[in-house]
Amino acid sequence: MNNFSVEKAKILIGMVIASVKEFYEFQEFTKNSSEKRPSFVYKSWNDRKDNVITIEEKEYQLLARFAVDEYWFGVSETLKLRPQDLWSGEARRAFRDRVPFGFILKSDHEIYVVIRGTQTKPEWFNNLTFTPKDDNFLGKANLGRVHRGFNRIYTKGKVDKNQDQNGNQGGQDIPLNPIEKVVKETLEKESEFSRESQVYVVGHSLGAALATMAAVHINDLSYFLTSPTLYTFASPRVGNQQFANYINQNLQNVYRIINSEDLISAVPLASFRLIPEVDIEEAIAKNFKADQHIKAVSSILSKLPNLDFYHVGEVIPFTLHKGSILENHIAATYQEALSLIRN
Repeated sequence: MNNFSVEKAKILIGMVIASVKEFYEFQEFTKNSSEKRPSFVYKSWNDRKDNVITIEEKEYQLLARFAVDEYWFGVSETLKLRPQDLWSGEARRAFRDRVPFGFILKSDHEIYVVIRGTQTKPEWFNNLTFTPKDDNFLGKANLGRVHRGFNRIYTKGKVDKNQDQNGNQGGQDIPLNPIEKVVKETLEKESEFSRESQVYVVGHSLGAALATMAAVHINDLSYFLTSPTLYTFASPRVGNQQFANYINQNLQNVYRIINSEDLISAVPLASFRLIPEVDIEEAIAKNFKADQHIKAVSSILSKLPNLDFYHVGEVIPFTLHKGSILENHIAATYQEALSLIRN
């Protein structure tokens, strides 16, 4: 049938859930932190963490963690700010959070790039942003276009310049590397030890979209002798047809595990078009009276975003209705479904 492994999928979803747990550990740490700047809070948290992660009683060596800067101008936060606060470290903390998004693990000759799912308001906003980015993914014409919000998370980074934890000048620079850079630098170093290593990329929800992009990125780097294996859980559509074609033609093992009751995986919409253009033109030709009405509808539809999103990979479906949209979507439900499967 295929090379899909239920046992491997169970391990991978366990890794995803471990990355979600790290996110909530970080949230608790943040509440109790006296530092003002998100980059310092994240660095302090990361410095305290072990370099080993245990999944199902097996230890995996931690090669790297990655995080992103999130911007969210919430009404409640905005109303609390005074004009003089807009240039303070506290304002930056209210509007921007540096949050952990996943990690890269290693065990023997296997490397795992693990990206968690949607947990915060900015991440949900990115999930529902429908316009593909105009630029080609990674600036390469052969890779196709991808969802704007996903692309920003994967590629956007910067440096917190020369400030201390209170936002004052005279501190140290802290690089805020994007996932793209962490993946590239970490895997480049690992490939120097073994080009035979097999890379597994896994993500859930928003993380599944980022994992899909990471798999394309890793394959394009050509650090390893074999293409990465991609497992996604509850993946939304990520890119246009050219992006999907690249995956279908260059990655040998791509699996999209999906709950039939999970609505989130249906976004972004594949298209806003209700019927093919040729049908509209034919209806106009046959029914002159309806001409203006149909033209009006067609005009409205033409102003909507020109969506061009495609799912990728071999579908591994299951049905598990937990009673709500959120429960049908969360990683724990996918883990539960896998636990019911016997090889």
